[in-house]
Amino acid sequence: MATSNHRASALVWVHPAQMRTIAQACEIAGVEIVALGVPAALGRSGFEVPESLSEAQQHNDLPRALSGADPDLVILGTTSRPDPASGSDPLLPYDDDALLNHLESTSARIVSLLPVPGTSANFSVIPTRRHPKLPMVLPLFCEGDAARTAADLLETFGSVRTLGISFRCGSGHGGLGARLFDAMHAVHAFIGQPDQVDASVVTHVASSGVRRAPPETLGLLEGDLTANLRYAGGCAASLALSDRAGRWFRGATILGERGCIRLDESGFEHFDESGETVDSSRDADASEREVDGAARALGRELKRLLDPQAAKHTPFDSAAVLASCEAALLSARTGQPESPATLQRVARAG
Repeated sequence: MATSNHRASALVWVHPAQMRTIAQACEIAGVEIVALGVPAALGRSGFEVPESLSEAQQHNDLPRALSGADPDLVILGTTSRPDPASGSDPLLPYDDDALLNHLESTSARIVSLLPVPGTSANFSVIPTRRHPKLPMVLPLFCEGDAARTAADLLETFGSVRTLGISFRCGSGHGGLGARLFDAMHAVHAFIGQPDQVDASVVTHVASSGVRRAPPETLGLLEGDLTANLRYAGGCAASLALSDRAGRWFRGATILGERGCIRLDESGFEHFDESGETVDSSRDADASEREVDGAARALGRELKRLLDPQAAKHTPFDSAAVLASCEAALLSARTGQPESPATLQRVARAG
């Protein structure tokens, strides 16, 4: 691993649209990209490698890339694999077990923009069977500086009555599946797992005029997603997410008996019931202001991950968060509210 005299190295496996963002993130974190991989089906379509990555070894096969490098980090921008049998849609998600088998060959820390395993059912089976080391999902909104400060405020704020989350990004920032997992992680952190999820997904319209149905996996999810999250107690949450919004933004509004906390990645504001400002904070670091917001968020989390003196990332129940994401996808397909707890019970029973 990296030390004070050694600049951390990384192998990245990306969609071409993600290269600029991940390259900037690594620069912020002080990480050198020594190997760059793009799925073969995408590699054949042609793409431009940024000049800053011209010295990196280039691969279009993940197992070969892993066997040919000894990095400190493996960063998965995508979990796609080539599908030669399909000409119109050349990529499919890696099977969880297959992807983890490939990753077993490296001693590096593994970071992914999407959760691996990608379903709560696989999560309950695969790690205990053969894969004790799973990829860490980054960036997560609740691990940012503003959200961590807001979490401290909530200790005196009292119970949360209503939570609204709005996460937006462009196509090169990890996709709608990544935003959904990030948002559900925040929901679980602030008010816990919802009892029911009622969601809708707006996807691309085919040339024939037929709207594509929502997929069954996070890795293929794209477009816009809205959801109402219901709880048996006196609270509720809503999500408004998109990977077609261009610019990166992640923000949340928290309402409770002691007012309102409004936060995004630049800071937070706490207002009391009368509208008076109780507390506020804004990011004073101007050195990264011109950097893409997604790169800044990922870069800071990578830097923190590599710093042995930094606070550790907060453990959480990935299977429960995945079940909430799956409930949203299922609801978008059925048009009915779905229960994350029921999906977890089915996963454990299977």
